[in-house]
Amino acid sequence: MEKNIEELLAEVKGIKEGLNALTEAVGSLTAYVRQSAKVETRRVETMESSFPLNTAEDLQEIDGKLGDPHSENYTKLMVTLLKNGRLSRSILNVMSEDIVLSHNLEGGQNKKKLKAYPNCVPALLNAIALVEPSEPPAKALLKAMRCVKNLSCTKKSQRRPQMLKSQRPR
Repeated sequence: MEKNIEELLAEVKGIKEGLNALTEAVGSLTAYVRQSAKVETRRVETMESSFPLNTAEDLQEIDGKLGDPHSENYTKLMVTLLKNGRLSRSILNVMSEDIVLSHNLEGGQNKKKLKAYPNCVPALLNAIALVEPSEPPAKALLKAMRCVKNLSCTKKSQRRPQMLKSQRPR
């Protein structure tokens, strides 16, 4: 009987040691998961702060980043940004009005060429295809850019008469 008790005590001691080892492992894994979550949160915040693209340098920078392993994360972020309303408005969440006004897809009409960014344009077109599946993404992008340009011209023409009125002598 004493032998059984000793065997049981040894078995309990072994189970206790195993449980302690498992508790330690779970603690280490929890710390690792928390650290990974912090890194991922920082990466997402960094990606979000990249948009909207305001300059050609921003386009160049994103184009370089879209060549790395996280490019699908940028595409997913673009999809999220483009889903915020109609594409003709939400495109401004991805590119600033200045970029839209100074660029077009092919670089015609004395504009800069968006296709000069070989990683950025396909990612943007892929995002548009996911948001607007009813029409070809290039056509949807051109249409959205045209709407932004038309709206910009309308704003300018509305401001011009107000400026002329304020300059008149009283």
